Amino acid sequence: MGSKRRENYDDWWRCEVKFQPQLDEFFGVNHTKQQINPTRELDRLLTPDLEHISRILNARVRQEFQRLARLKPVATAKAAQLRDRYLPSLMSPQKTPMRDIRYRIEIDSGMVDNSFYRSEIRASELVVYLNARHPIAPLYTSVKNAATDHVEVLEYLILAAARAELAAPTSKARWWFRQFRTGWSDTLATFLGN
Repeated sequence: MGSKRRENYDDWWRCEVKFQPQLDEFFGVNHTKQQINPTRELDRLLTPDLEHISRILNARVRQEFQRLARLKPVATAKAAQLRDRYLPSLMSPQKTPMRDIRYRIEIDSGMVDNSFYRSEIRASELVVYLNARHPIAPLYTSVKNAATDHVEVLEYLILAAARAELAAPTSKARWWFRQFRTGWSDTLATFLGN
């Protein structure tokens, strides 16, 4: 795939190269016709096209995962809404106590910083936006689409972190939360090898 690095999304697509028997020598086909060892010349000719195609296919898979993540209702968000009444009230942007807060997690492909997430209160809803460019986002969508129990734990962690940050009582406390979120996001990306 040339200079394109391998990602989790690359496990979801395949590419087949068909060629005529006259090109067996260029492809380095062995006598059992089960393996190829392409020549450098063939590599030089095909790599730019295959790299371009792999980027397109990777982007298609990524977009579909993000689309599906937006469509699925989040059971943890519903559970968090029910349990929110046991926590101290969040304050609305108008500085009034909020009740019956709904929760939502979305993938945001337009985030400009490197943070794993950002959150905000919109009307009576706490919305957590996951940064599509952060390496945890494709892991989250793949776990979510696999419908495992692991996604619930991850979603509770995300929702709890966002709620705790939004519940910070002073601007200084909110500043510290933002600093922590930035450092935590960078460390997480490093640990994941990206």
